[in-house]
Amino acid sequence: MTGLNSPTDWTRSRPETALCQGQGCVPPSLMLALLAVACMVRATGGQELLPGEFGRIDLGRTLLEPSRFPTIRELRALAGKEQITAVVMLKLFSDGNNNYLPVWSQDGQRLAFQQSDLKTRSSRLLVFQSLAQQAPDALAGPEGSRDVMFRWGIHAPGSFVFSRMAAQGGGRRVYFAAAGHEGKPCSTAAGGALFPSLYRRTDGIWRLVYEADGQIWHEAWNDDGPADTPRSLVPGSAPRWASDGQRLVFVQVASAGGHPQVALLYLAKNEAMPLPTPPAAAVRSPTWSPDEKRVAFYFRSRGEGQPWQIHVCSLEPAPQGVTLASGVIANPDFDSEGPSWEPSGARIWCFSNTHRRQAYYPLVAFPAAGGQPLVVDYPARCTTPTDLAVNPVNTVPELAIAAHDGLPLDLYILFLNHY
Repeated sequence: MTGLNSPTDWTRSRPETALCQGQGCVPPSLMLALLAVACMVRATGGQELLPGEFGRIDLGRTLLEPSRFPTIRELRALAGKEQITAVVMLKLFSDGNNNYLPVWSQDGQRLAFQQSDLKTRSSRLLVFQSLAQQAPDALAGPEGSRDVMFRWGIHAPGSFVFSRMAAQGGGRRVYFAAAGHEGKPCSTAAGGALFPSLYRRTDGIWRLVYEADGQIWHEAWNDDGPADTPRSLVPGSAPRWASDGQRLVFVQVASAGGHPQVALLYLAKNEAMPLPTPPAAAVRSPTWSPDEKRVAFYFRSRGEGQPWQIHVCSLEPAPQGVTLASGVIANPDFDSEGPSWEPSGARIWCFSNTHRRQAYYPLVAFPAAGGQPLVVDYPARCTTPTDLAVNPVNTVPELAIAAHDGLPLDLYILFLNHY
């Protein structure tokens, strides 16, 4: 069986009883999630197949472990395990360059990532509009330009913004691309435009916030042109829209003798509310939980060589903070992505130095309310990971990982049996 592009190709041809027979049952969401991803699997001889089950599936990519697509009997056994364990890990993209910072779209259907071209020393962004694509689309830019800080739009599937630095030390601007269109510059504030975040209102107005020279700026437009005057909202960095379009989470600039803090900005009141933030030398990448009742971020204490930690602030009924993890792996070169929540908001997933075994770092899931972490292994041939992003929609754990299997950083997709 070759060339599957969607799970429906499988569901039309298999008997309904194939997933549930005898002892154990494979959740359909697990089977469909696995088949929705383009991967290459060549079945080996001697598999024990159920009636109507395909013994050869070729979907276009290479699996690490197992080296073939699991049979339904094997999936049943994995789904029935109480322990969280890896089901399939595949190499999604590798071209000899370093690939970083996978970013899922809000609907969980699309995946973008950043690439450093080792020959030209440039940075570009690549996009899978569907994981069934054999290769991602590259965002075209002038030669020598550097594209970073990709962000999918909220309430705008397929639309996105990013920050582009022109060649030869030119200025940095935010670029906007509506679904199916080429990117075009949209920021107007003087200075380098960083950390863009995009929101689309139901009336068709696009709202953009970004950082420029230590200030958070807001701009709005629709198909007819500007819908609001560009304006500075508040000193700060790394703004992120909430899904209601009424709040931002951001990093407040440290005052003299103070330390940076994470805060909420209520746009209707133009009022900022600081959140409980540990005294820190650096704070980065605040991220909303799926239900937006918590905020997570990285921080690092004062002192040379201090490790990154994850702190979570619950917002209701009153802001309270708890530090979940120390020694976590945060990308050392790019700071646009924050801690990765699972869809329920119950846990945050990361890699940790605390549990490393030489160059191998297992997955660690920390309960958002605090408590003992969960450690999960995956194929150990992938080493020294830099980034992790959990699909925000899929009820089956689907993780995008940037890690080494050789010299360059490659992009992987890992499925677990359950949360």
